[in-house]
Amino acid sequence: MKKIFCILALSAALAANGEAQWNGLDAANWCSGPKLTAGKLRGKVVLVEEWGVFCPPCRASLPHMEQLWKKYRSKPFVIIGSHRQGNERAKIADLVKANNLSYSIYLGAGMQGEPSGGGGIPFVYLVDASGKVVYSQLGFRHDALEDAIKKALARVGSGQESLTGGVELHHFKSLERQLVPGKSVESALAKLKAAAGKTGPKAEEAQKLVAAIEECHDQMTHDIRENVETRPGLSLIKLELLVKTWPSEKAKYAKALAKLSSSPDVKAAAKLRHAISGLQDEGYATNPAARKKLADRRKAAAAGARPYLKSEFPGVKEEIAELLQELEGE
Repeated sequence: MKKIFCILALSAALAANGEAQWNGLDAANWCSGPKLTAGKLRGKVVLVEEWGVFCPPCRASLPHMEQLWKKYRSKPFVIIGSHRQGNERAKIADLVKANNLSYSIYLGAGMQGEPSGGGGIPFVYLVDASGKVVYSQLGFRHDALEDAIKKALARVGSGQESLTGGVELHHFKSLERQLVPGKSVESALAKLKAAAGKTGPKAEEAQKLVAAIEECHDQMTHDIRENVETRPGLSLIKLELLVKTWPSEKAKYAKALAKLSSSPDVKAAAKLRHAISGLQDEGYATNPAARKKLADRRKAAAAGARPYLKSEFPGVKEEIAELLQELEGE
């Protein structure tokens, strides 16, 4: 296993973590709505609103937050209302009841390294499925926020998050479908690098895109390196995605990829992770038949993975246990 780690220990540094880390999602800080864990937020678009019961604009935003929640809760989307004005549980409960709020509300919860609103509230930020903050605002502007949510949700699913890093495409719109993980990006990247060497608005856009793509590459390799000994199933998924996106690097990672992909245990962890990402939370389904179908699929996925809790491959049993806890909501 140490050989794999050495193969994957790249020199590239990350500009941002590939998976967001979260603070304050414990029972002591929970106020209302669905109870969350870091595992339940993985691979989802997360909207955080920092607010307070003594803030009139915050109170005015609550019905709009509930509207967004009802509209998108069937998607891989979560809202965290993060209260920032003390332990005012009674007042929070009154506002929850008055506004029929059903999204998650916690005291002071948020992403590690979250953006700053300069201390002002309401302050909103949006974290995409890859763990990157893609939007933030001081105050509440419903249309702009919903547009950001739509864009982030459109990039979710089976590794199809954009490599553009939020760069608006004007001169290179024709390359948009190529700039996603899982499709070879190398020919498009060559065109962008050629354009980046010139001057003018087109060159500036190309420069931003090249930087975003290279950051995504560094982020992906960082994820592989950081998880290979603790979440080998995740590393296998990321590694397969990496060599599809940058085919010229396939030989470089051939030994590591063969080692991981030849293990039934690692493949079982990866399969369970794929299954979880493909399932909606049946608690948000309204159709009883659909809820039963999703529940049955969850049980089947858990049953298929449970034997691998005895795996001796480093990291597999811990990864399976973590995923089962997320799947079963324990």
